[in-house]
Amino acid sequence: MLRRGLLDECSNALITMYAQCGALNKAKQLFDVLGNKDVFTWTALIGGCAQNGQDLDALTYFELMKQTDFFPDAVTYTCVLKACGNMGDLRRGETIHEDIATQGLLLQNIELGNALVSMYAKCGAFMKARQVLEHLPFRNTVSWSALIAGYVQQGEDENALNCFNQMLREGHASNSVTLMCILKACSNLRAVDRGEQIHLQLVKAGLPREDIMLATALVDMYAKSGAIAKAWQVLDEAPMWDTASWNALISGSLEQGEAEKALEFFKQMDKKGLHPTAVTFICALKACGIMGALDEGKRIHDRIEKEGLLQTDIILGNALVDMYVKLGAVSAAHKVLKGLRVRDTISWNSFIAGLDMSHATYLLCCLEEMEADGFSPNAATLSCVLSSCCRSGLVDDAQLYFLTMTTKYCVKPDFEHFTCIIDLLGRAGHLDKAAELLKIIGITDVKVWSTLLSACQRWGNVNVGRWVFEEALQVA
Repeated sequence: MLRRGLLDECSNALITMYAQCGALNKAKQLFDVLGNKDVFTWTALIGGCAQNGQDLDALTYFELMKQTDFFPDAVTYTCVLKACGNMGDLRRGETIHEDIATQGLLLQNIELGNALVSMYAKCGAFMKARQVLEHLPFRNTVSWSALIAGYVQQGEDENALNCFNQMLREGHASNSVTLMCILKACSNLRAVDRGEQIHLQLVKAGLPREDIMLATALVDMYAKSGAIAKAWQVLDEAPMWDTASWNALISGSLEQGEAEKALEFFKQMDKKGLHPTAVTFICALKACGIMGALDEGKRIHDRIEKEGLLQTDIILGNALVDMYVKLGAVSAAHKVLKGLRVRDTISWNSFIAGLDMSHATYLLCCLEEMEADGFSPNAATLSCVLSSCCRSGLVDDAQLYFLTMTTKYCVKPDFEHFTCIIDLLGRAGHLDKAAELLKIIGITDVKVWSTLLSACQRWGNVNVGRWVFEEALQVA
């Protein structure tokens, strides 16, 4: 194209091609060398940025486009609204909405209207989203799906189902996107009865056999709702499987406390010749930890090592540490931890939280090692430290860590920390200190007051006990 002088003529198609292939840097380089740019050139690049998750760049190019006196068209606005929705940039989305309304573009372009509904829904501005939807000159399934998807994304699953019902009442047929969103809502709500109704509709339409993503959504809905047998039936009857379908079944079983089934499904997946992902391995390791299946966990560890996954996936490494330490294989857990190419505070927390809380001296040594490794304890770490000190009766150590939480570690004590230190002081007979701390923080949880009252009874401290009893009555 360069030799034939066709670059300017084909530039828009080239930029679009590069963007669709994920080669956004190539698209930007081509854009920069072009002499003659038009609205389509700018839109191709902006759309490419939004499509590839570079939403801030999409908005930056949009502003540059306006500064060069090019007027955005409906397609440009559609791309930019997608970027605003992805970023949750409601303020800029509202400004763009004003521009669109001024130009009257919503009267003639349903895709733009749908993009506007989607942007508001993704930003959680559902009143605005519904207003736009209701004022569209005409709306379709995509319009409703945009709102439903937003509800599900924001955790408003009940509203998603209500919206779906309204869509059906208006005579709009659902598509695969709508149904996947609704199945996700049913999954989140554990609304298996409603999910079954949708399943029947899908079977009549023959969709689960044609759409593997819908089949996976069904498996996920049934598994998370506790209907493991139904989930397995959907998967077993599907003409095709993928790893995502099996992951949904395995993780759903695990979530329902069915660790043995989760591990069995993991083995069956292997027999089917499907390659486990990091997510699959994480679920399998968790199942081993729950079942006490150390030998099986070691076999899975060997596979992970052979595939080199620990070099790239920190969450998988943390899961491996967690499994070993929960099964009492502390040396193996420590070896994995120190062997991780990349580790973080969660890696250390996985190790420390799994240690025997009655062995506080060793736990405190691990805490020092964690700090020497360049990681500062967070609230979860310090909860483990205080709990361990409490069980081991290390009053001075516990008080030191509690008093330096804010100054040394920049961690504000929460309810769990206060409860632990009050319990420790009560066990050690420092009832006045415990009572003074309760006065300062004003905890209203009856269990905390009951714990201190029991300590007063144990130590025979009538004065503090009477005060605690009177305060507890006011709280109850």
